[in-house]
Amino acid sequence: MPGSQAVQSIHSLHEFEKQQKQSYEDWYQNSKTIVLLSVESIDELKKLHQKLETKNICVSTFCEPDLDYELTSICVLYCDKSRKQLRNLPLALSEFSKKEGGQNA
Repeated sequence: MPGSQAVQSIHSLHEFEKQQKQSYEDWYQNSKTIVLLSVESIDELKKLHQKLETKNICVSTFCEPDLDYELTSICVLYCDKSRKQLRNLPLALSEFSKKEGGQNA
């Protein structure tokens, strides 16, 4: 569901602010760029999270209380290392713009 994807992304940004205070402050002062990406499933999200942590990439998680604390979103600091890991993921919600004739909101 598109609304749910967007909401979960906002939750993970707030978790990033709490869990990665200095990285969040640096991001907020110097960038403020946000890109929403998507994966096929929760299992793919879990694999991606593990892969990023293994490579020491700054990442935080959000686990939705209403879904028995299932992992629903991650927030990743954009840097050269993370870009290499994320560059093949599609933009979140892009499937909906294709259905509407390719126009962005």
